[in-house]
Amino acid sequence: MATETEKADSARGLFSARSEFASEEQRIVKNPNYSLWLCSAVAVAMAACGSDNPVPPDARNPEPELVVMFPPPVSLTDADSIVVRGTASDADGIQTVRVNDQLATTTDDFATWELRVALHSGPNELVVTSVDYKGGMATRTLQIRHSAISETAHDLAMDTKRNRAIAVDDILDALVAIDLVDGNRTILSDDSIGTGPPMRGPRGLFVDAANDRALVVDAYLGAESTMASLMAVDLNSGNRTLLSASGYGDGPSLELPHDVVLQDDGRALVVDEILKTVVAIDLVTGDRTVLSSLTDEDTDIGPQSLALTAGGDQALVIYAKDQLGSLVAVNLDTGDRTVLSDQSNGNGLNMKTPHRVLLDDGGERALVADIGKLALFAIDLATGDRMTLSNASTGTGPDFNQPLSLALDVAGNRALIYERTLKALLAVDLDNGNRSILSRIGAGTGPPLRILSGFTLDIPGNRAFVVDTGIDAVIVIDLDSGNRRIVSDAVNGTGPPLANPSGLVIEADNNRLLLAQSGALLAIDLNSGNRTVVSDANTGEGPLLSAPEGAFLDTKNNRLLVCNNHDDLNALIAIDLVSGDRSVLSGATIGTGPALISPLSVSLDLSGDRALVSDYGSYTVVAIDLATGNRTIFPDDKPGSGPSLRSPTGVVPDPSRNRILVGDTTLKALLAIDMSSGERTMLSNASNGTGPELSQPIGIALNSTRSVALVSDAYLPGLVVIDLATGDRVIASR
Repeated sequence: MATETEKADSARGLFSARSEFASEEQRIVKNPNYSLWLCSAVAVAMAACGSDNPVPPDARNPEPELVVMFPPPVSLTDADSIVVRGTASDADGIQTVRVNDQLATTTDDFATWELRVALHSGPNELVVTSVDYKGGMATRTLQIRHSAISETAHDLAMDTKRNRAIAVDDILDALVAIDLVDGNRTILSDDSIGTGPPMRGPRGLFVDAANDRALVVDAYLGAESTMASLMAVDLNSGNRTLLSASGYGDGPSLELPHDVVLQDDGRALVVDEILKTVVAIDLVTGDRTVLSSLTDEDTDIGPQSLALTAGGDQALVIYAKDQLGSLVAVNLDTGDRTVLSDQSNGNGLNMKTPHRVLLDDGGERALVADIGKLALFAIDLATGDRMTLSNASTGTGPDFNQPLSLALDVAGNRALIYERTLKALLAVDLDNGNRSILSRIGAGTGPPLRILSGFTLDIPGNRAFVVDTGIDAVIVIDLDSGNRRIVSDAVNGTGPPLANPSGLVIEADNNRLLLAQSGALLAIDLNSGNRTVVSDANTGEGPLLSAPEGAFLDTKNNRLLVCNNHDDLNALIAIDLVSGDRSVLSGATIGTGPALISPLSVSLDLSGDRALVSDYGSYTVVAIDLATGNRTIFPDDKPGSGPSLRSPTGVVPDPSRNRILVGDTTLKALLAIDMSSGERTMLSNASNGTGPELSQPIGIALNSTRSVALVSDAYLPGLVVIDLATGDRVIASR
């Protein structure tokens, strides 16, 4: 829960740093009143050392005040270690602070303390214990999950030997293992694991169990190249070996390979969406031979996936045309194609956008995951009949939103499907179609976050509010547990519908949120979720919001400041919260200085007389005089030094350190800009701090009492907490 200091800070609209942070040097702590408490100190020391006869602490002695600043009580990270940092105080003095029995380091008698703790794969429980010199003890418990935070699985395959699924993640450019027992994920091969050519858009894979490797088709090879390839990835070391690519083996070059299988004769078969072909690849020479070619008359979406029939003499290939899917059999000797199932062949629900196909264990039917129909089909290879095995009306469990990939777990009599929207691996019972989550790397319970935009922090309530445009909803997140609940959407609350909502602020005094969306400013009651109009075409005068982005509450003037990001009006707009009137504070015709090109986020500086606006289009933070609308490059046109902004997004002042914090989606980073010199410092990115890398840090809020920044990342998507002392990052809710 928020401390009393935090509540007071929030009420004043200010934040202040509470402490400096411990160095790595550990020192011996001496209490000035040590001689008065010698006996109890010895007793505590004996207890800490495991004495069989410890002296219990005085029951009348209150426990020390122990605060864990970072990480939050429940979080997710992909790092092997994490800094645990906090404060402790007691009238009797603090003798020790330990994390899982490891003594923390301090430079100020544990007033502030920290310790980097190693994490093992899966759930980690960290117990922080503080003991004072009279035996008073306080404990705090942290739950941290350590797992690879894979974003997607463009293809799946079973590694039966290890009872796990192997996935290719074309966002992380990685090969990922998913444990089918505990759901944990481990990166097997990427830029930092294994040697050989890097993956740059892996699309399909096949587990070659006999050689303990995965065959992976990759859309690109090398950071600047557009050369597709087939490579082998060792499942033990992660080492990658090029098997075939342009200039490596003869024959037509691959362009956009999607899937690969291995024949008994040692050839790999690959389908290429752009070439619209089935290609055979010799794994010794890398030579490529076209076995069968589709035409534009056959398909407007080229072949996506293939599987071998039981006899091994035919390949089953799926593709689509005019939003109708087809399953064909390709004779591997002649290249002839025979339609097995489409709108004219076989009964049942038509396929729309089939994405993955595999052969069922009996060899008499194909299983097809269809993104367009949001369904898993079973197709009889003799008749072409299509049976819906699982969809919204067949089977129970989480609905499909984007069933991206498919594997068969024969021993479990189930299909494995990676559901991209949920970012979860689902198991589908082949008897009844029931769906259950095997692996979802998240934090907190409640509706999964999808596409984040607006974000605001309620420090006294220890909660955050986010706008999710993926489901047009406002969601509240408990910052202790990461649990999520919908506050307002089409089902929760009455009033005007949410339509492309964006800028969000909390107006605690009125127990409401203010939400800017196209054409309107809405107020949302925090208790009921009901929505009422504050400003729109019928309420208030002035230019309408056409593409609102970030917003900030100007309490001094009882108005909301909103960035409007549209070619017709790139401006900072003020909305009067009583009348609903809208006025341009700064834009093309108001104020002088550099033009606003793509304003995304707004805050106020310490004086309250200037707005600070991050401008995505000009790669700058712009300071706007609220009286005149005049614009200058922050701070005061001083160039400063350090990494240049590339795509600035969220911006928030950090007054206690005389700086502002800025997110950047191109740098995938959180930076600080000194208010006096303009010097820019990288606070957290891939090279600064550990934990899940930022992708699209859209919104930023500051809890200066705990010296952490909270960032809404649109692409993870999730709420990220960043330790400003170390740059370490954890996901608090996802």
